[in-house]
Amino acid sequence: NTTLETIFSPIQDYLSGITSEGSAAINDQNLGWIGALASDGIERKNAYWIKVDVEDDEIDFTLSVSGLPTSPNTIYNLHEFANLISYVGPDSMLVPDALPDEVEEYIEGIITQGKATQIDPNLGIWVGSLNRFHLGEGYWIKIKEDIDIDMSWNPESSRSSKDKPNDKNLNDSENHFKFNQSMLQSFYFLDNIEVSTFILDQNDIIVSYCNDIIVGSRQFNGIHTDVPAMGRDVNNPGYCDENSIPNFKIYDYETDRLIDMFSIDIPVWTNLGINNISLIELSSERAPYSNEIINVYPNLFN
Repeated sequence: NTTLETIFSPIQDYLSGITSEGSAAINDQNLGWIGALASDGIERKNAYWIKVDVEDDEIDFTLSVSGLPTSPNTIYNLHEFANLISYVGPDSMLVPDALPDEVEEYIEGIITQGKATQIDPNLGIWVGSLNRFHLGEGYWIKIKEDIDIDMSWNPESSRSSKDKPNDKNLNDSENHFKFNQSMLQSFYFLDNIEVSTFILDQNDIIVSYCNDIIVGSRQFNGIHTDVPAMGRDVNNPGYCDENSIPNFKIYDYETDRLIDMFSIDIPVWTNLGINNISLIELSSERAPYSNEIINVYPNLFN
């Protein structure tokens, strides 16, 4: 029985809504679950945002569901742009191992809650904080070509590990730069970064802002670090929207400084965006301290 009432009954009183790709449902106190998703029920191939509404932010829930196992050979029909799907392969499988080789070339990027990955065109490898697929988590797979693709997860791989590494990207410093997870999110991958007044290392934190509000943070992990930028929703009215261009700062752990970073090529924020940027620190030694109009004769275009 895949109805919302059956699956979510143990925690139903704490849920305000459930959203999937193209459908949603809300939990009305009088009418119960209403919306297209309430009629469809939970489907094995789909993934879902579960919106929990509690007064205490420290409360977490564990939801266990019993049922028939899903075949790892399940076929997913992927269309152009973003597909929100489940993962049913072996738990903790590496991204390149889980994806069929013939499908990888059509994928622009993969996004899950607070993490993303894409293929570096020069290195030909997957980069970003999302490096493994986990059972119980959903994934946006972005197809970049105007085609439809049938895909199934690779059922096994000798290169995959059964160990479940700690994928957590927060260190003690990053706790100072917490942000709320939004259903709308975008990611900015670092192609290049230049600093002049400090040494950038893995203790440092890259922080994204919209409207002077922290909308994402990520521990620096070298070039290709994916910095999240959360989007505006009901619970986060000041977050990024499609008119926003995020700005970035770096928290230097050794000196306890928050340092402004600049770029001329930061793309406008879009939901599920996969972007590449370069950042530079403009120190007082490099920043201009005056401006002047000088002679442009004889050619003002020089």
